[in-house]
Amino acid sequence: MKRNEICFIVAVAVFAVVFSALTLSNTSHVLTLRAERGAAMGVAGESRPVDTEKIKRLIREHYLSDHEAEFYRPAGPVPVSSVNTEAKADDTE
Repeated sequence: MKRNEICFIVAVAVFAVVFSALTLSNTSHVLTLRAERGAAMGVAGESRPVDTEKIKRLIREHYLSDHEAEFYRPAGPVPVSSVNTEAKADDTE
């Protein structure tokens, strides 16, 4: 093999080792934090309260299914509540 090919292989190997080391060090930090918190984190970084008995009851009454959705669609626009609309109308008058 030529000298250029050997240099290229060594450079790729060094890059792979450094990339793997950085990834593993970051992953262990994230896994440690997740294990310490225990609960699923919400948007604001706080755990969400879940009423498991209510969910089980809704599944038994067939309001919810007990399997994962097969098809997903993007969430639509957030509806504007009538309370906010009335407050804005009062401000403009």
